[in-house]
Amino acid sequence: MAPKPAYKDGLSVDNADLPTIICLHGAGTNAAIFNIQSIRIQRALRDSFHFIFLQGPFPYERARTGDAGPMPDESLQVIKKAIAERQRISDVVGIMGFSQGARTAAGLLYEQQLRDKGGEGEGLGVDFKFGVLCMGTSPPLTDKLLQNELITVPSIHVVGTSDPWAFSSRELYEGFFDKKTSKKIELDLGHRLPVVEEDTYKIVHAIQRLFRETS
Repeated sequence: MAPKPAYKDGLSVDNADLPTIICLHGAGTNAAIFNIQSIRIQRALRDSFHFIFLQGPFPYERARTGDAGPMPDESLQVIKKAIAERQRISDVVGIMGFSQGARTAAGLLYEQQLRDKGGEGEGLGVDFKFGVLCMGTSPPLTDKLLQNELITVPSIHVVGTSDPWAFSSRELYEGFFDKKTSKKIELDLGHRLPVVEEDTYKIVHAIQRLFRETS
C-alpha cells in the first residue's frame, strides 16, 4: 500500500507542477473544509498556483488563549513532511492560513526571518516568499517574539469588518508586520472568505502581485 500523502490537493490537480501555496486551516475545521472555503480563490488562480491543504494537528487549543508559544514538534513535522513531498514536484512559494491557521503561518514567517538573520532553530526545508493571512488572530504563534522585530516577508492580510475577531486581525497586521512589505485588505465580511466575485478578486490580484514582486 502506498504511503498516505502529507497533504490534500486543491483544485488545480491537473497542473500539480505549478508553484505551490501551502494552506493551513482554522480551529474546529480541517483541510477538506478549508479547500472548500477557498475554492473561489483557487478557481481564479488555477493556472498560476497549486494549492495544498495540510491536516493538523495544530496547537489551536492554546492558540485560543492568545498566548504566544512554541509550535509543537508534531505540527512542525506535518508541515515539513508536506513541504518535502511537494518540493519533489514543484517549488513551494507561499503559505496561506485562515483564522488560527493564519496565526500559525505568521509564526512560521517570523521564525523564518529570525533564522535568515542568523538565529537558531531548524528550518522547514524552504523559505516562503510570501504569506496570505485571512482573518488571522494575534500574536504570531511563536515563542521567539522580540521587541521591535517586524516581519518583512511580503504578505497580505484579509480582515472582515464584521468579523468578531477583526480587532485581533488588525492587531496582527499593525503590531507584527512591516507596512513596507505588507498590505491590509478590509472587506465587508464576517469570519469567512468572500463569495462575491469583486471581493475574491481583490485577494486574487494581491496574491498575483506578491508572486510577481518576489519571483
